[in-house]
Amino acid sequence: GGSLSFTVRFAPQGNGARVAQVDLTTTAVNAPTLAIDLRARKDTTTLTPSVASLPFPRVLECDDTVRLPVTFSNDGSIPDTITSIDFGAATAYGVDDQLPIIIYPGIPKTITVRFAPSSDGSFPATLTAVGAPCNLRATVGLTGERISPSLAANKPTVNFGTVYLCDGDTTAQVTITNDGQVADTINRAFFTGNPAFFMQENYLIVLEPGASRTFTMTFTPSATGTFNGQLNIEWGPCERTTTVEVTGEGVQP
Repeated sequence: GGSLSFTVRFAPQGNGARVAQVDLTTTAVNAPTLAIDLRARKDTTTLTPSVASLPFPRVLECDDTVRLPVTFSNDGSIPDTITSIDFGAATAYGVDDQLPIIIYPGIPKTITVRFAPSSDGSFPATLTAVGAPCNLRATVGLTGERISPSLAANKPTVNFGTVYLCDGDTTAQVTITNDGQVADTINRAFFTGNPAFFMQENYLIVLEPGASRTFTMTFTPSATGTFNGQLNIEWGPCERTTTVEVTGEGVQP
C-alpha cells in the first residue's frame, strides 16, 4: 500500500524532441523492473526585424502620409503572435496592419509603418513589437522629420506716397526671401484691388533656401485720390500665397 513520488527534470541542451526511459528496480526478490517511457520536446521561437532602423524621408507640411515596410521573421519552431506594436510617446507613427499578427516559422511577415506628423520637427522613436509566447520583443529605431516651406516679404505694405498725375509712372520695390529649408517656386504674381498698380516679371522663379528676389512695382494713378491694392504672390510647394498691401495717392500739381 506504500507509494513513492519523484521528480524528473527536463533540461535539454538543444531544440527538438527527446525520448528516454526511466527504469525502476527494487531490492525485493523476483520484483520486476518498472520501465517508464519519457517523451518531451523543446521548442523555440524568435522575432527578428529585417532592419535595425527605419529612416523616413523628410516630408513637407502638405505631403501625404509616408509608408515604409519592415519585415519580421521567425527562425524558431513554433509560431509567433505579435499582440502589440508600440511607439512610445511618438504619435507621428502607426501601422496599417491589424493585430494580432501571426508569424509562422520560416515565413516572414511584412508590416507597413506609416509616418504622418501633425507638426514640424524631428521625430525619433522606437517601434517595439511584443508577442507570445515567452513575451517576445523586437525593436526598430525610427527617424523622421517634417518641415514647412516659407516665403517672406521684407515689408507688409508698400506705400508709393503722393504722386502727381503728370509724373506718369512711379516705382517701388519689395523683396521676397525664402527663409525656409526647401526650395520655393514662385508661379506668378499679380495685383488685385486697383489697375493703377502693375508689375512685369518672367515666371517661374525658383528661390533656394536663403535666396531673395526683388520685385519692382509701378504705380500710375489715373485720377486724384487714394488707391489701394494687393500684390499676390503665388508659390509652392504646398500652393501658398503671400500678400503685400500696396497704396498710393494721386494728386494734381
